[in-house]
Amino acid sequence: MKCIPMKKFLNRTKELILELIFPNRCICCDEILEYARHPWLCPACIEKVKPITGRVCDICGVPIIANDICADCRGKKIYFKKAYCAFEYKNEVRKAIHNIKFNDNPRYLDYFAPVLYNYARERGFDGADIVTFVPMRPKNKRKRGYNQSELLAKRLSRLGMGEFKPLLKKVRDTKNQHDIEREERRKNLKDAFAPIDPADIKDRKILLVDDIYTTGSTVNECAKTLVKAGAQCVEVVCIAIVNKRD
Repeated sequence: MKCIPMKKFLNRTKELILELIFPNRCICCDEILEYARHPWLCPACIEKVKPITGRVCDICGVPIIANDICADCRGKKIYFKKAYCAFEYKNEVRKAIHNIKFNDNPRYLDYFAPVLYNYARERGFDGADIVTFVPMRPKNKRKRGYNQSELLAKRLSRLGMGEFKPLLKKVRDTKNQHDIEREERRKNLKDAFAPIDPADIKDRKILLVDDIYTTGSTVNECAKTLVKAGAQCVEVVCIAIVNKRD
């Protein structure tokens, strides 16, 4: 029994040495974090990185002032039941997602996953059979080395949101959604996705994971593919949503 405290002491000493050599940095501003404080955010960013509160659109989850459905979702054919987007895509959150995607920091998803889990639960998410993700263009995944949405889906699955399983593949190369006009985005993605195995989809409740909800065209096209393959229902979770009012 006497060796247990010593083992803990040695392990903690090792952690402290590693922290001195390779200090944690803020996921947003890259500031070196002080020992024993927040493991992901500096004091300044803690005050700025806050999940969405108050009223949101019943479909896409964007903050709204009036009505139950935002103007952007009204009148559209939506194939998913609801989207849970924990943050607005701006300022510090935007920087953190940029660091995940373009600065080789996928471990920062360890901060966002439990926040998304709690946010979705608080907003009514009651579980799914399968947690899946929006597939990337193969050349983009090779270039980056990972699909951040896939890694996030795995983390959410481990937290208990459903069984992780890839369900979709990208069968047609498309233009980057960020490079084209809003009205062209749905056409750009038409028939771009296909089921890997429809048998895995039929009659299942599916949680579809992506990093950013911009216009919703990507997740809606993926949801359409899943629904046509027989999914019972599709819900969506994203780290952040672009607020069309900004």
